[in-house]
Amino acid sequence: DAEIRGDLGDELGPVTVTTMGLSFYWMEREPTLERLRELTEPGGGVAVFGDTEWLTSGRRDWQDEVYALASESLDDLPERTGPRTEPYETPYDELTADCGFEGVDVATFDRTREWTVDEVVGYVFSLSFRSPATFGDARNDFESDLRERLEELGGGPLEQDEQVRVTSGRKRERNG
Repeated sequence: DAEIRGDLGDELGPVTVTTMGLSFYWMEREPTLERLRELTEPGGGVAVFGDTEWLTSGRRDWQDEVYALASESLDDLPERTGPRTEPYETPYDELTADCGFEGVDVATFDRTREWTVDEVVGYVFSLSFRSPATFGDARNDFESDLRERLEELGGGPLEQDEQVRVTSGRKRERNG
């Protein structure tokens, strides 16, 4: 892909390890991994980190409140599904292997994350389907109502059960 080659030019390489977080979701994943394999030194690798999107899948009472308030303000909110059990399009481990990385592994880490009210508000507005622009003139009212509801729940720290996933793979060592 010419655009990926331009964005990830030869001047970036060679690289030993490339790490990506949630940004990988928004990339042209296959061409990006193929280009990174070309730029990666033999024996080097790639790691993609991801975590749980909680607005539609969280299980805590405060997450239910945030979703309920957002659904009052917006018509096109994704369905609240609970924890995600099906993979996105092509799972990252399969995609990483398909792009020529070897020894592909997925490690998962369960943790409890604590959020402040400010962090929850920032997170909600950072989601593409909940950016401030999607609220239009109702943005300030939504934010005030959200802060009020979260304060009624104790104001924090607000705990989230989270699973962090790391998909990694290595480029084959040179033979000989």
